[in-house]
Amino acid sequence: RYGAAVCRLLYHFAPGVSLSDGSEDTENDLLPDGIRIRVKASEREMFSAAAAEFIIPGYLPEKLEFLLRSLPKNRRQLCNPIQETITAFAEEIKSRPALKLKGLASALADFLCEWTGGTFQPADFVHVRMPGYLSPTVEVINSDGVITERFKAAVGENSTALNVRMRPEQKTQQQVNKTGTGNIFPAGNWQKSVLFEGVTAFPALCGSGERKVFLEEGEAMERHADGIVLCCMERNAGLLKMIKRDFRLSNDFKLGAGRMHKDDLWREWTVSAALRKAFGGTAAMWQIRSADEFENASAAAVQQWAKEADIMQENLEKTGEAWSRINTHIRRLQSRAAASAEDIRNDLEWRFRAGFLRDDTGWSRLPALLKMLEIRAARAFDSPAKDQEKSAMTEEWIELRDKAVKGGFDPVYRKNFADYIHMLDEYCINVFAPEVRTLYKVSPVRLAEKWKAVRFV
Repeated sequence: RYGAAVCRLLYHFAPGVSLSDGSEDTENDLLPDGIRIRVKASEREMFSAAAAEFIIPGYLPEKLEFLLRSLPKNRRQLCNPIQETITAFAEEIKSRPALKLKGLASALADFLCEWTGGTFQPADFVHVRMPGYLSPTVEVINSDGVITERFKAAVGENSTALNVRMRPEQKTQQQVNKTGTGNIFPAGNWQKSVLFEGVTAFPALCGSGERKVFLEEGEAMERHADGIVLCCMERNAGLLKMIKRDFRLSNDFKLGAGRMHKDDLWREWTVSAALRKAFGGTAAMWQIRSADEFENASAAAVQQWAKEADIMQENLEKTGEAWSRINTHIRRLQSRAAASAEDIRNDLEWRFRAGFLRDDTGWSRLPALLKMLEIRAARAFDSPAKDQEKSAMTEEWIELRDKAVKGGFDPVYRKNFADYIHMLDEYCINVFAPEVRTLYKVSPVRLAEKWKAVRFV
């Protein structure tokens, strides 16, 4: 049983035969070794590749041992004794069944962080190879008893998406013809939150045009905005083409900050971010819960889209001018204070990272942050030692940020992480250029509290 779905279990003894050996051809008689879970087509939406991981409790200890022993030695030692850790995790799953909704990788990483005090990520377990029999095969059958789909249960990826999808709405031929692709806002009205097996979750329209459910509201809101932007762009392909055609960066920008990314990326980011602003931002887009609301909101948004794109392009050029001034300071600093020059260069690159235009708070604070860097660079030239003393005050917090990013933690979809980054920005202003003025007071104590809320797992 998974949620409301009742499944039939079958077993086939064929050591060494995997699903790939018989391909995914459902007519092939070469059945994979191990247990197969047979699901009715009407209940297919309750399953993803990771949903079946916990269905057979007897397999869990052996799976966990494979996953834990796949860790690098220094981190595997944190889990010793391994059998004790496995037993504790199994008990945790029994007492908190809602953890199953996160998938095995996320649930295990979350547990290990609390159990060992170390840092573990779902990505640590996603690509671990295990014997075929430990990963049940899911078979989907239609009303005639014919198998229409087979897939392997697999360790899921790092996301707060639940292992359940909303039932897709059937599109009429008229709806498909209206967009040319059929990728439109789903029909019907749907709630901002749902209760699934005792857990509050958040349905969202995703960039793929389908609805998924997420454990974190912040991620759901961003994914929902992605889906609305994609639908609106497809509905207004002609206007999109015109706005892209009119987007031209100056030669000065291209020779400066523009070199950090390709022209096409600057264009895509600016046009997409402008449309989000035309809709009123992520919070406003989250209120769009029906096809009619989408029609009304998109009709208003497209009227402002080109104007918002022009404003963003103008502001982008201004940030490019600041980038050039800071870069001049960096070159001047290189021979006198190499460490400070490197710190400022890294910070400048972070400000123009991929996706920075999507961060409404970060974008609005970018002029102040660039001003801070410019002031810091000038002061570092006069007093390199003092600049490094200040740098030591921020180093720990920046390392935590960078560690999370390298581990695949995306601030775009993780609100707590984005909040930490914004607080760190204000702290850097306070340390290096207090005259720029922060939005609020920040201290190392507050940063530590905010980092705890990130739950980097």
